[in-house]
Amino acid sequence: MSKRRDLLSALDKAWQGNTFLAYFRQESPLGRFYRYGLAVAAVAAAVGLRQILEAWIGPGLPTYITFYPAVMTVGLIAGFGPGLLVTILTLLSVAYWVLPPEGFSVGSPVERLGLVIFTFLGLYMSVIAALLRRANSNLESTVAERTYALSEANEELQAQTDELIASFDELRDANDKLQEQEERLRFHMENSPMAVIEWDKDFIVTRWSGESQNMFGWSATETVGNPISKLKLVYEEDMPIVARSMAQLTDGVTRQVVSTNRNYTKNGSVRYCTWYNSVLSDKQGRMASVLSEVIDITEQKEAEQAILLAKEEWERTFDSVPDLIAIMDSQHRITRVNKAMAERLGTTQHQCIGQFCYLSVHGTDQPPASCPHAMTLSDSLQHNAELYEERLGGTFHVTTTPLLNELGEMSGSIHVARDITERKETEDVLRFLNQCGSSGSGESFFEELALFLAKALKMDFICIDVLEDDHLSAQTLAVFHNGEFEDNVSYALKDTPCGDVVGKNICCFPQNVCGLFPNDEVLQDLQAESYLGTTLWSTEGKPIGLIAVIGRQPLPDTRRAESILQLVAARAASELESQQSRKALSESEFFFKESQRVAAIGSYKTDFNSGRWESSEILDNIFGIDGNYPHNLQGWLGLIHPDDREMMDQYLREEVIAQGKPFSKEYRIIRNNDGETRWLLGIGNVGHDINGSIISLIGTIQDITERKQTEELIQRQVEELRATNEDLEQFNDAAVGRELRMIELKREINELCSKAGLPERYKMGFTEDQQ
Repeated sequence: MSKRRDLLSALDKAWQGNTFLAYFRQESPLGRFYRYGLAVAAVAAAVGLRQILEAWIGPGLPTYITFYPAVMTVGLIAGFGPGLLVTILTLLSVAYWVLPPEGFSVGSPVERLGLVIFTFLGLYMSVIAALLRRANSNLESTVAERTYALSEANEELQAQTDELIASFDELRDANDKLQEQEERLRFHMENSPMAVIEWDKDFIVTRWSGESQNMFGWSATETVGNPISKLKLVYEEDMPIVARSMAQLTDGVTRQVVSTNRNYTKNGSVRYCTWYNSVLSDKQGRMASVLSEVIDITEQKEAEQAILLAKEEWERTFDSVPDLIAIMDSQHRITRVNKAMAERLGTTQHQCIGQFCYLSVHGTDQPPASCPHAMTLSDSLQHNAELYEERLGGTFHVTTTPLLNELGEMSGSIHVARDITERKETEDVLRFLNQCGSSGSGESFFEELALFLAKALKMDFICIDVLEDDHLSAQTLAVFHNGEFEDNVSYALKDTPCGDVVGKNICCFPQNVCGLFPNDEVLQDLQAESYLGTTLWSTEGKPIGLIAVIGRQPLPDTRRAESILQLVAARAASELESQQSRKALSESEFFFKESQRVAAIGSYKTDFNSGRWESSEILDNIFGIDGNYPHNLQGWLGLIHPDDREMMDQYLREEVIAQGKPFSKEYRIIRNNDGETRWLLGIGNVGHDINGSIISLIGTIQDITERKQTEELIQRQVEELRATNEDLEQFNDAAVGRELRMIELKREINELCSKAGLPERYKMGFTEDQQ
């Protein structure tokens, strides 16, 4: 019914609203003119259309094919009168133009029947059109009345509709805004760098964003609709943290809870997460749902831990540095110190902060003139200085380096003080050791060393000893006591601390040494309190001496004292061993020279590259020459007896130099100073360079003149005895007593050979009684 009413309303609006049809609906003369004019125009159009169709298709068209539409159209639009006019004009037109023969006659019965039918249909359609127009007029009146009533109802309805539409628009706008907010919320949730998780009062997951899946590994399909506890998200050790957060979320008071704990992921890895929880409560104030935004702070935690570890490591390093380090601002205030600095100042690191450095370090009310920190503040450069600070108890090498802030401006300096007290003391010790004893006398060195140790160690008694062979007693080399040296003595080591030192590198009794060695009279007389001693070792690792230092006060810094004593001990041992070696060498040289003098043996060294030779004093005496004699090959050949000169020159060149044979030859010389002929025995070994060439000859030359003379005498005596022996043998042939004489002669010959250092010529074969 509603659809039909809507259709009629639409047709009426179309009919009433059509501008073209409005011309034919007017009841004025102009309206009638339009309607009847439409009838004439319709007939003319039908005749023209028929002619066109015949010209296009050909004859044989139905007679009234183009006139029926004309009658129907005009009847419906213009009414009965114009429709009747169309019918009449159509009959006239057909009779005159269409039906043969031309004119107003109708020849064929069929045509006549068609004419009657057309006439009837035209009248019928005109009547129907008139009735429709009248009905339409009535309908229009009724419609007008009802339209008026409906318009009033419609206005009221329209007002209500407008109100509904306004409400609907507001609702739609609200819904659109809600949808937009929902979409924005969904967009932000899905694109948020934080994982978004929502769960209801029963802890059932209702929302699980894409970032939640990225962060924890579980998808929304696996989580939504399931209890959040099913995921086993929480790291076991952090359960108490999560339990406290859950209690706050459900207490009906707290609206926001932020907590940080460790969580498991689907693959079992552990991540640090911060949960931002927002509680939505129902009307009764109870938790209805919780929206959790989760951010993965694992990298941040790792970075924080790395920074913390680096900070702790830096602080440990800062505090473990033995140098005294302080960071100071532009006002000379200390902002930080390391442990070594605080300990040296006798306070804590915290108490140092804010103090003026010159007051804390130097005990002055302003910086010293040589303050390197002040210099750095003035020129922004690094400065170095060596300073002795009595309050800190030593000498320090101080370095100040500019400290810049984030803008590149100097805000202070880093003050580093290295304790070089030991180094300076070591330098002093080494300088002393380098300078002392330069005269080469061992006694002077040991006295200088004793004096130096007394000053450096501030000890009252210094004793430097050389050990006796039995190591049970010692002979003092230097004893310094009460500002002067005492006479050297020999003393027993038993019951003394020196006895404990022997064989040890260091032996220290920093206090109560008298109580430890009550039988040592020297200690008791000195009223000694401290003792420090060290062994002096030879290069062969044998103890050869001692250094002992004794004080009347306890020894405060044993490490420093031991360091100094060990430094000087090596030099003292070397000096003592050199002294002993010089003594032994002197004795050895004396015995060597005496043995050479007694045996008439001299030594030489020949350098074949330079052609010169060196000789000992004994050899010069053998040759009868002095230092002015030419010590070259020609000079040596000039000393050789003319009869032996060619032979010796040939021997030296062809056998010794050319073949590298050892030199071993007896030859004669003519002494240069007195012209005396002497027999010599030359012995020597050749020396080679890296290429194997002979470059030197080293050996000895012995004056064997007496031996040669003895040999010649023995030889003459032997000849004489041989002649006598021949005579005796002849006599023996004639005399029975010949054998006894021969035995006597042989004994004499053997005695002479023994005197000459020759082997006995005859084996007697008699016992002493028989002889």
